[in-house]
Amino acid sequence: MISRHTPQFPAGQILITTSAQQQLRESDVRQSLRRHLAGDWGDCEPEDAAENDETLLQGERLLSVDHTAAVTL
Repeated sequence: MISRHTPQFPAGQILITTSAQQQLRESDVRQSLRRHLAGDWGDCEPEDAAENDETLLQGERLLSVDHTAAVTL
């Protein structure tokens, strides 16, 4: 996990499913997005976090997982 405070890559297009939008607080979504853009991959598997660190500069897929106290998606 890179875990810096500033964005490490451009966000690109941001989408949220209707279900997630209905169940999650906007503040939780924004915090998770800030963490993702800063290279904090949240609760994803260690293998996925390591792959993210390796592929960050190549512009390939990045995965992050965040859980809230109210909902686990």
